[in-house]
Amino acid sequence: TIDTYFCSCSEGAIGGGQQTECTHCEAGKFQALAGQVSCESCAAGTYTDTVGLAACIACPPGTSMREDNTASSDSNECILCAIGTYSEPPGGLTSAVAGDCTHCAAGKYMVAGPGSLAETDCIDCDVGQYNDQTGSAAGCIDCGAGKYVAVTGSDAETACIPCAAGTFASSAGNSQETDCLACAAGSVTTIDGNFWGIEGATGCEACAAGLYSPPENVGLNVDCIVCPAGSMTADVNDPATAIF
Repeated sequence: TIDTYFCSCSEGAIGGGQQTECTHCEAGKFQALAGQVSCESCAAGTYTDTVGLAACIACPPGTSMREDNTASSDSNECILCAIGTYSEPPGGLTSAVAGDCTHCAAGKYMVAGPGSLAETDCIDCDVGQYNDQTGSAAGCIDCGAGKYVAVTGSDAETACIPCAAGTFASSAGNSQETDCLACAAGSVTTIDGNFWGIEGATGCEACAAGLYSPPENVGLNVDCIVCPAGSMTADVNDPATAIF
């Protein structure tokens, strides 16, 4: 709109004062208000691909702006969210910056994508596993031997619970306490060369000659017992026989 003394440009254009023409904002910029003298750059994750726009356009759901761009004049700069990330409609407005792809939280992983549209594509780690990283596309990590976790979505290795003293688990990825087993009679739990009295044992070790562990001690947190004076075990790992 132009009067005799003052030019007032509409949204999407700039000019004013003694100017007799308005200039459209170029692609990649916008102006939401009338009567302004400068255009503003589109925010990160948004673009304008034509001139004279009053607002920028958010990248479509499931995409984000290329990392080296803070704004763009080209919708082709919106790229699919990588596996392990997502962008919910409209264009990731649930994230800190419009158009950003949001990482799946720790304790989760993703197999869908690229171009995921929803946080629901992030899958909880299964029982027996954990994941302490965000944005994982590689799955979760098994709790180590001697440990277990019975809930889903664990987000730290510390969520893995050591087997109680007197029990062991020789394999990884255990999902319940009953996966921790008692050593057979004639042996005691061990981990890294250390014997009974420890949590998180990964195996059993036979009692040495002259020591024994009777059946009634199975599953108990006790060491091998020294044979009474004047007696001995018949052989290593003989569970209870003391020969007098």
